[in-house]
Amino acid sequence: MRQFTTIKGRFSEARELPRIGKIRLGLKVQSTKGTSYPTETEYFVCPPEVQEVYGETPTELDVLLPSNNLEDVFRSKYAMYGAGAGLKCHGNGEEAERYNEQSKQFEPRACPCEFLKSDANPKGTCTAKSDLMVMLPLVSMGGCYQIKTGSAAATKNINSSIELVKMLTGGRFAFLPMKLRRVPIDMTHEGHKRTHYIVTLTLNATWQQALQLRQHPDSLVIPAEYQIAAPLDENPELDPDDLVVEADVLAEADEAELANVQAALKKQAELKGTLGLKPTPASTAQPHRAVVKPAPGPGLPPAQMPLEEAPEPKSERFDAHLIPPHKWSALIQYIDTNPDLACLKEDWKADRQVDNVLRLTVGGQQALLAFFREHVKEFPY
Repeated sequence: MRQFTTIKGRFSEARELPRIGKIRLGLKVQSTKGTSYPTETEYFVCPPEVQEVYGETPTELDVLLPSNNLEDVFRSKYAMYGAGAGLKCHGNGEEAERYNEQSKQFEPRACPCEFLKSDANPKGTCTAKSDLMVMLPLVSMGGCYQIKTGSAAATKNINSSIELVKMLTGGRFAFLPMKLRRVPIDMTHEGHKRTHYIVTLTLNATWQQALQLRQHPDSLVIPAEYQIAAPLDENPELDPDDLVVEADVLAEADEAELANVQAALKKQAELKGTLGLKPTPASTAQPHRAVVKPAPGPGLPPAQMPLEEAPEPKSERFDAHLIPPHKWSALIQYIDTNPDLACLKEDWKADRQVDNVLRLTVGGQQALLAFFREHVKEFPY
């Protein structure tokens, strides 16, 4: 009797590289009235498994593009979303498809239309969106991470970088080592100067390496073509809020006030990393509250309206006054050279969910000292 183990045709031959995560380029703040506002960060907002490799606020990632088909790894289009997560209309600047609520079908129409957001139509709900699909070889080779951007500068840079790599290597860009970075660029809009952190993509190879690849294209074997899982096409407005701001002035906030919000978000992320706390999944994360202080009197420019963190619960692990870790190097070295003290230290770390005692806050250091003074007689510190 014959054995049949494979169904012939596309049923068994189809291969797909899944989408395993999302990397964001900003965070969201929410006013007490429930209105959310996106704010750009200078680092990549990554899921926990990426933070374990690159830290809480990485500005550079090692990436691979998993396909030599540009439309698989970098898609750009105009897109408009409804109140929910679903796509309402999308197009390429010449033609589009609009969802018909009555027929429940997408129907063709001209593009662009009256909903396109522009300087003449600032309240338009249709904007340009691009999705980059990358693999992070130092994190996982099991799938792709999606990075969505609405920046025209980032889209231009990524397209230009891929074309440059193709020119250098004789047409190849898939599975070549690349660097994805956030690069600060000063831009002026309506007379206001502001620093934006543009996404850039560059080949992480020397000219000699690129020349060798061009001369010997088989030196890097590209696996069988995989079907790349499509980017998740849902409304970015539904991303979870990262910070709740107890002020309703954000609707008319100027550049300085938004910069204060960004500073608070960065400090929050750095504080979590310094405390050694495990990242909290976005679906269960509790919003961090901050207070926008009004100007104390007339004449104070908006740039002096500081955004301060609201007092955290009294806890030795949540003291916000950070000190340089080198002050503790001598103490930790003394503890680590004594096996009994080292075991006590590990117990203390496990009880408080601390990863790195060299990066404790002032309150954490005081707690560690109190712990050793209580349990070790004649403790020299």
